[in-house]
Amino acid sequence: MSLEGLRRVLPHSTIPSEIDRVGDWTQVERILGTRLPPDYKDYINAYGSAIIVWSHDLHILPHNPFSALPHRNLLRQLDPELAVLHEVKSWRDHLPFPIYPEPEGLLPWGTSGDGDKLYWQMIGQPADWPVVVMETHWGPMEQFADSMTSFLTKLLSGTLQSQIWSDYEPPDAGEEDSP
Repeated sequence: MSLEGLRRVLPHSTIPSEIDRVGDWTQVERILGTRLPPDYKDYINAYGSAIIVWSHDLHILPHNPFSALPHRNLLRQLDPELAVLHEVKSWRDHLPFPIYPEPEGLLPWGTSGDGDKLYWQMIGQPADWPVVVMETHWGPMEQFADSMTSFLTKLLSGTLQSQIWSDYEPPDAGEEDSP
């Protein structure tokens, strides 16, 4: 799925933020030691640090490597989010996924307003990395065979099949713009 597909379902309240701060992707990828998915880079180039308000209960906050806000910056959030995964791994019998920078590891790309964590599992080419969601408070994890934009498009259109987010329903038409 492309950014164009996502644009068709993004709420009107998704307003680009910090797009003037977009910098050198080559430098970001050098720091991370990996290329990033092209749809993620397209999203950040177009929307920056915009918050996706899907319903009154669910907001999606993609990390932006160029954000001035430490809690929204991919590079500044990397170590704290990986530390959480290592902590979870230390007290769970089995974490079903390796952790970045391990091969096929989880790399964080965002969070929900409730604290759910959003990751890529780094399998194959970056454009093919599936999304993994970990429920708030180190709850269950769920993998989706979707790119970031495909995952968000399905979520926003109400077609995402998720155990973790099964309680959330898409807002009625116009609801996202109401007070």
